[in-house]
Amino acid sequence: MKDLHNHGILHLNLTPSTTFITVKGELKISGLGNALTPKSRYEWILNNSFQDFPPESLDYQPPERKNRVTPYPRPNLDIYAAGCVLFELVTGRKYSQMA
Repeated sequence: MKDLHNHGILHLNLTPSTTFITVKGELKISGLGNALTPKSRYEWILNNSFQDFPPESLDYQPPERKNRVTPYPRPNLDIYAAGCVLFELVTGRKYSQMA
């Protein structure tokens, strides 16, 4: 994820089904269909639009994105999702269902 963010790319759909651990213990991320590049982020800001959420990703989105109040896409959206995925990996429960 750090490499994506260093290149200005936001994943925006990080879930257990888009993260993999190889036999060597390396973390791999897939599912970049909803990713925003620097150019598409600029267009997003100009159009002030929200992408539709894939249904499986809603449990991994921060409240401000689910409620459509985030002023523009930022790396913290991916970081929140990564924390939710890690929480689920460790506890076996979805963070969004803890309330």
